[in-house]
Amino acid sequence: MTSAPAGERSTRVKSLDMCRGKRECGGGVRHDRLGKASDAGHKSGGIPLNAKDMLVKLYDLPDATETESALRAQGITIKQAMPHNMHRIVAYVKETFSEGWAGECSVSFSRNPPSCFVAVDGDTIVGFACYETTCLNFFGPTGVSPQYRGRGIGTVLLIKSLQAMHQMGYGYAIIGWVDEAQAFYERTLRAIPIPDSFPGVYRRAIGIEKIIAGRKP
Repeated sequence: MTSAPAGERSTRVKSLDMCRGKRECGGGVRHDRLGKASDAGHKSGGIPLNAKDMLVKLYDLPDATETESALRAQGITIKQAMPHNMHRIVAYVKETFSEGWAGECSVSFSRNPPSCFVAVDGDTIVGFACYETTCLNFFGPTGVSPQYRGRGIGTVLLIKSLQAMHQMGYGYAIIGWVDEAQAFYERTLRAIPIPDSFPGVYRRAIGIEKIIAGRKP
């Protein structure tokens, strides 16, 4: 596909937290993993048949600078997490999203700096995004607190995480277990669905058999 200029691409970056996908779709929009409720209340019995992983080009990411500046004007900042705040961040993820996501988030603190970004309003955590937690080169999970969705927080968390992965030396990244968010990722990142990628790396997860059996016909 032909690349659009960075400035033009930035106008197409929509708020990730407006998307109704799961995982992380990010999250507040997120990918619905292992039957945990997403922001849309998605349950394991309703995982669509088209859920799959997606491939993203890290060398051609959109620019979210303007969106981040607008958030900063509202008092919301995006920061790379620090080990000092690990327990607080993991607790936020568990309380706001799911225990499973909290487990994945905790893995991000096994490296320094942690592979996790957080959105804060003052000293209140209102969103997060992790990468290289479930698997190397995977983005997610990610989420935004319900009352803060629609402002572009999820989008900035997404782009900053992918930029960090590119700086690590990756040319591409994988967004795992995407369903309704596919259109968002295709539009925003020009991500490409990976055929036959469900359940993919999650096939070892406890309870995955029940999820597969409960998918919509």
